[in-house]
Amino acid sequence: MILLRSTGEWTETLLQVLMNAGIPAYAESRMGYFNTLEVETVLAMLAVIDNPMQDIPLAAVLRSPVVGMSDKELAG
Repeated sequence: MILLRSTGEWTETLLQVLMNAGIPAYAESRMGYFNTLEVETVLAMLAVIDNPMQDIPLAAVLRSPVVGMSDKELAG
């Protein structure tokens, strides 16, 4: 996965470079990409790495499929 700040001018160029190198590529340009579970989990992990005192991102990571804690386990 390659994350770009925006899908503006570089998307088509990057796709072409990857395709020319024989690497299958697809660009997701729809809005809402950052609302997917996978991306939200990675962003929460990065927030915890940046500042381990952040409770909400930590809870998000612990509840995510990566760790898989239940609500009961998290509350206990």
